[in-house]
Amino acid sequence: MQGIPVTASATSVSGRYTLKVYISVSPAIITDVLKQYALDEGALLYWWMGDTVYQVEGDDLTSLPADSFQLEESDEDAGATLDDSTLLYRTERDGVGYSVIAIPIGVHDLYLAEAIPDVPLAEMLPQLLGTIAIMVIAIAVLFFGILLMLVLHKLISNPIRALQQQIETLAQGDFTVNPGIEWNHELGDVGRGINHLSQSVTSLMDKRVEDEKKRLDLEYQMLQSQINPHFIYNTLNSIKWMASIQHAPGIAEMVTALARLLKSVSKSTQRLVPLEQELSLLEDYFTIQRYRYGGTITAEVRCEAEEQVLTSTLIPQFALQPRAENAIFHGIEPKGCAGQITVTICRDEQGRDILVRLADDGVSISPEQIARVLQPPPEDTQAKFRDVGLWNVHRRLQYSFGPDYGLTLESTPGVGTTVTVRLPEQPPAEPDAT
Repeated sequence: MQGIPVTASATSVSGRYTLKVYISVSPAIITDVLKQYALDEGALLYWWMGDTVYQVEGDDLTSLPADSFQLEESDEDAGATLDDSTLLYRTERDGVGYSVIAIPIGVHDLYLAEAIPDVPLAEMLPQLLGTIAIMVIAIAVLFFGILLMLVLHKLISNPIRALQQQIETLAQGDFTVNPGIEWNHELGDVGRGINHLSQSVTSLMDKRVEDEKKRLDLEYQMLQSQINPHFIYNTLNSIKWMASIQHAPGIAEMVTALARLLKSVSKSTQRLVPLEQELSLLEDYFTIQRYRYGGTITAEVRCEAEEQVLTSTLIPQFALQPRAENAIFHGIEPKGCAGQITVTICRDEQGRDILVRLADDGVSISPEQIARVLQPPPEDTQAKFRDVGLWNVHRRLQYSFGPDYGLTLESTPGVGTTVTVRLPEQPPAEPDAT
């Protein structure tokens, strides 16, 4: 359908966005109104839109070429019949002179013009103005509707843009609730739905973090429960052997040391204990093993750091015993002669962390065995209980203090093996306020 093009612009308050609106207006909007307009014989009716001129012919608006409609300002005085905004021109078509009266509609540079053949103008003006006034009202109502449509479009487009920006914010990982999109109309319901979605995603993420923390705690407890149970079996065998071949007070000392160890394993619920307490448990274990091996195994503990380090530094319970057990069973015993285990507590080179070194003078281990020691144990049950010791300690240290802490192993043929436990020094406790 042929239409009259109408364009308009709308700019946001910030000036960032500009909306271009194009409307194709049906000629019937104008021609239907002008059907009731009675033209004098020979008169022509025109519709002006800016620089474009349309001739009204029944139901049609015919756009005229610019050179086919030449106007000249009229020298005639219309007197009091016309107001100041009415334009008066002269033109000629097909050898006939016309007086052109153009009356403004009042909006958007629109005019309704009538070309009247050269007849006394004063006789026609009263009837012409009345008719034009009716048309002006009708056209004004039309354009008021267009303006209303533009305003409504602006009221709808801004909320939609705000919703779109909020969705983009969600896509970037920001789930903050935005109360500014909860308007009191239908689009506000959409905004409330988006905010509800943000709250739900945030709740799910918090729950996921909490579940992960519970999983790590459960795995830590599982690792805690795997502390080499076979060392208890070996110790009991040692006590049985001692009781069978001699009657000596050493049995009482062994049983006492074992009782303290079993009490620490079964009764304690602490994940971390002071280093001093862990060294005391280690001394009980050494006591049992010295009697078992007839005094051929000696142990020495050296503290090269300040004494307060023993109480201020925390360590997972039974973190040192698996290393001492490995040193005896896999280092000193295969050597077939007496052996020495040395425990040294010192600071690292930067003076920030505490190092606990357990060194033995037994047989060394290969680099392949060192790499395998800190790996998860195999699925085979017997092998798992045999290899879980140092890996268990290493994992518990990392769970407690982070990936920068744990165990490192060094082994030199003919010298022995050293396992270093890296621990963070805890800040001193603040005195109670009085």
